[in-house]
Amino acid sequence: MCATDDRAGAGWMASVFLGKGRRCLTPAGGVFEAVVKLTHGCNLQCTYCYDRATRGEERRQNGAVMPVDTVRKIARDLLKMPLRSVILTFHGGEPLISFSHLREAVLAAKETADDGANLKLCVQTNGTLVTPEIAEFLASNGVAVGISVDGYCDNHNRYRWPAGAGWMERIGVAIRMLISYGIVPGVLVVASRANIAEMDSIVRWLHESGVRSVRVNPVRDWGRSILHWRDITVSNDELLEMYQRVGGCTTEINSRVLPSARTVERTLESIASVVAFGFPSDCCGEPCLAGRLTASFEPEGEVYICDCAPKTQEYLLGNIVNDRLEDLIGAASPNVARLQSRRCADIDRCKDCQWRYMCFAGCGIDAEVTYGRLCEAAPLCSVYKGLFHYVLRMFAGHKLQYLLSRPERVLGAEAVICPEGGRSIVCPPAAQ
Repeated sequence: MCATDDRAGAGWMASVFLGKGRRCLTPAGGVFEAVVKLTHGCNLQCTYCYDRATRGEERRQNGAVMPVDTVRKIARDLLKMPLRSVILTFHGGEPLISFSHLREAVLAAKETADDGANLKLCVQTNGTLVTPEIAEFLASNGVAVGISVDGYCDNHNRYRWPAGAGWMERIGVAIRMLISYGIVPGVLVVASRANIAEMDSIVRWLHESGVRSVRVNPVRDWGRSILHWRDITVSNDELLEMYQRVGGCTTEINSRVLPSARTVERTLESIASVVAFGFPSDCCGEPCLAGRLTASFEPEGEVYICDCAPKTQEYLLGNIVNDRLEDLIGAASPNVARLQSRRCADIDRCKDCQWRYMCFAGCGIDAEVTYGRLCEAAPLCSVYKGLFHYVLRMFAGHKLQYLLSRPERVLGAEAVICPEGGRSIVCPPAAQ
């Protein structure tokens, strides 16, 4: 096989996946990711926010909060299941809009876990309400933090309302404050018309600020974004070009620093992991893991199949207040079974595609929302294809490691990290 031949590379990867039997985790022994919506209330009204989807603005603004007993039940039900670990992400709305309530929720979740239970707690915030008291509490309780950032001052504030309130300055303070308390936050960036041209510069600025994990997401076409779609969205071609620029930026950064100081973009890392480790990411696997190893919990107790799904009947599993979680999730649920029935072999655009065992047709929920049918390739199909080409070229140029936060294992072979002249280099075993 010629290493620079993308088609040959795709054929080799297909043989890897077929030989490994499509390594998607089963619920037993897997990692369950639960998004816990403590409230729909928020101090901002971002133009692209998807939380408003099908719920009504007045309901989002009424500030309904999830009772602490519901948080406790979610954690208890999950920890009773045969899972390797559980990740609870406190979300919103804005979960810091009431710190006292967040504090109670964190402590309630921790109380349900035995000493040996593998429970990880996270909070996803817009960062504008972080204080030293909050940072100290999160650090002392081992709570990871994710912050949403859209760019530099003008671009960050462009889609965040009320306008002109200095949101970017507050977030810069929050990042520095969290790091001073020992929390290195992950950052979520929504790629929009306002910031896509400078995304590589944003990633570089975040690296210099001490951030080590960045995820750039496209705008979701539901929620408030549909009211402003033409003003904020970008094309697939623009997204692909942006991801490649970000990949070039992180490669240049990571080639000069030790692995502990690397900054990675998570979408690129996920695709690079397909090549490096031989199995697809959770969101590009077959069958879909939504409702099996992921779920989203609303303040009133409704359980939805995934936080990335609209909050509509097609994706509703039940209510945690009235039912045991183990009775709601898994293949026994009609909505979960419906998603699991999706196969790339049944999709005309995918069944003969050379990349089919790398993305498995992408996210079925995205496809259904965009095209009105489940058996269709995801709307980001052309972006995936372009990124697979890009990552294989990185592999051929011995640069794949720079897209990974943990490059110790590349293509399943042991590697040695060799600091050399300020650079971190992955050397094959034969070169030891």
